[in-house]
Amino acid sequence: MYQFYSDYFSTSPFLNCEYPNNYLLEHDRQRLLQENELLRAQIFQLEQDKQNLQQRAAQSLSQGTNQAKAKAPETSQQEIQKHLALFIEHTPVAVAVFDRQMRYIAFSRRWVSDYHLEGVPLPGTSYDQIFPHTPAEWRARFLRCLAGSVEQGEETVAWLPHGRPEWLKWEVRPWYSQGQEIGGLVLYSEVITERKQAELALRQSEERFRAIFEQAGIGIDQTSMDGRLLKVNQRLCEIVGYTETELLQMTCKDLTYADDAEYETRMIQQLLSGESKSCTYEKRLRRKDGSPVWVNLSLTPLWSEGQPIGLIAGVQDLSERKRVEDERKQAEAELQQANQRLELVNRELERATRLKDEFLANMSHELRTPLNAILGLSESLQASLFGPLNDKQQTIIATVEQSGRHLLELINDILDLAKIEAGKLDLEIQPLSVPSFCEHSLTFIRQLALEKNLRLTSQIAPDINLIQADERRLRQAVINLLSNAIKFTPEGGTISLEVSRQVTTQTDEARATQVWIQFSVIDTGIGITPSDQNKLFEPFVQIDSNLNRQYSGTGLGLALVRQITELHQGHVMLTSEVGKGSCFTIRIPDLPIPIASSAIPTSPSKGTTHPTFSQTLVGRSPLILLAEDNPANVQTISNYLQANNYHLLLASNGQEAIEQAKTHRPDLIIMDIQMPVMDGLEAMQRIRADRAISQVPIIALTALAMRGDREKCLEAGATEYIPKPVSLEQLAQQIQQLLAYRYSPLPAK
Repeated sequence: MYQFYSDYFSTSPFLNCEYPNNYLLEHDRQRLLQENELLRAQIFQLEQDKQNLQQRAAQSLSQGTNQAKAKAPETSQQEIQKHLALFIEHTPVAVAVFDRQMRYIAFSRRWVSDYHLEGVPLPGTSYDQIFPHTPAEWRARFLRCLAGSVEQGEETVAWLPHGRPEWLKWEVRPWYSQGQEIGGLVLYSEVITERKQAELALRQSEERFRAIFEQAGIGIDQTSMDGRLLKVNQRLCEIVGYTETELLQMTCKDLTYADDAEYETRMIQQLLSGESKSCTYEKRLRRKDGSPVWVNLSLTPLWSEGQPIGLIAGVQDLSERKRVEDERKQAEAELQQANQRLELVNRELERATRLKDEFLANMSHELRTPLNAILGLSESLQASLFGPLNDKQQTIIATVEQSGRHLLELINDILDLAKIEAGKLDLEIQPLSVPSFCEHSLTFIRQLALEKNLRLTSQIAPDINLIQADERRLRQAVINLLSNAIKFTPEGGTISLEVSRQVTTQTDEARATQVWIQFSVIDTGIGITPSDQNKLFEPFVQIDSNLNRQYSGTGLGLALVRQITELHQGHVMLTSEVGKGSCFTIRIPDLPIPIASSAIPTSPSKGTTHPTFSQTLVGRSPLILLAEDNPANVQTISNYLQANNYHLLLASNGQEAIEQAKTHRPDLIIMDIQMPVMDGLEAMQRIRADRAISQVPIIALTALAMRGDREKCLEAGATEYIPKPVSLEQLAQQIQQLLAYRYSPLPAK
């Protein structure tokens, strides 16, 4: 049994695999193997020493007795005893001879060394003086032996003269005088403490091995060379569903599927050929109910005198791991399918986004182009460029312009909302003067308030001056709120714009504080019911009431207010009471104002290269090249510019614009972007590449107003970018600025 456990646990590889409970096996295996090897060596040596000593002692006593008898006729009894004592002294066995009074007559050197009696005068000394703690049972044996009884040897624990208990093996025999009377006793003894300790350690080791075998977290079995199961542990029984008795009546073949038998046979042959000390592989075992169970099998051969006598197998149940792997593979397959579907969705989303952007760009162009003509002609008529108008005509033209402006606002709201939802609206956060901002915002709606006899007030906290925000977008939100307040406040009411600073404290453990800037628009209007308040900030949604017929709108204004505020990392709040009015509050973070500020550019545009030479317009009118393919816009802009004393060159596409510019060297070019044959972007790039005309200022006048359009125009070579519809007065001012810059005299050196 010991040989089985020792050989197995010293060579089996399954103890080193990373499975549950194997750490304990490996730890005990290393320590116990070392102990067992030492114990085996000690036991073997002790057995050899014992046999050799007994043989030599018997030979010595026999020789001594024979020699004594041979000399008996010629010598006296004292001489015989002298010779016997000499033989006994030199015998390698621990032996002592006592007389009937248990006094020492003779003893061997081994006796002295084993019992640490060096220097003790033993001859004539009583046994009890040397061994005072001899058990009573042994004393009784001595007496029976002196009476002629034969006493067998026995193992016992005795206290030796050096003061420690030792395991001893005793044998006692009587010796006879010439008269065949019992003259005393002969004691043979052996200190077997080391052997006893080795046997105890071996027994404990085997018990520990047995416990490990039975309680291991993996299945273990021992088989003969013909495949019979000789020993199995409980874990293996649990894995295959058989009892121990059932398994010990089976062979490995009974648990192996036919498909796996050939491979397993080949693995065992390689193992027994000495190619490796062990092998590990995965296989299926047939359970008692017929179902398969996947296991990790580790095989180690058992050898005896160079011949294999069997195999030890470690069986690790892989059912849970296989289940997890199957689930993982299934999850990976599902994830791959989901990723593929997501990729398709993303491609469709990108395509839809691209189509949406293209649609918005086209719609922006198609809507702004006719609006440019409507607003431009209205502005020209109001400026009496085509002759004076009577009052009725002025009123009609003003109505046309007002309707056009309203339509433009709706278009801008729709495009802005689409940009925000597509994540394509970027903020330009810069220092903003709050007093100036509020004054400009109120100026924008002051005329509307006067028409309804509404009172406008503003109140700004004294500690608020500069803040960080996108001025254009924030003004768009505030004006939206002011316009709504005017729309829904009856005549004679009051509208207030209040700006304050608010500090809030978070409720978490950090107790962090946040400082806000609040823009509140307060009116004395119709108010909003609580059930309707949640609808206000949804796009294209208006309050469901009869007021819809009285107040116009698309329902985009408040949606834009919320989106713009959230882009500023803020939020919108509303308090309202029906019949008394409402308070809309935009709250944005109070960001620190940067200390460093950039210089204000003196040129009309960013990053534009202007001529460094001085020219003059004295004695002539500026020549302007207008590249535009829409006849209505050509007529509107041409009439206005000619009325302002500008000479005009016309081009209907980019290619014509380049040719006209090379031929006539205009003072300024107004370039539309979307034109046939060659668009405005390519035309500007070619003009900038031609040194003869590269310094001519170019105003990009386009209905493209989507994200990045301005940057594209400036990058292509535009000096300025003005989206359609453009105010003719604004266009004239821009032309004057660029011409004044181009033809300004050089500074004195």
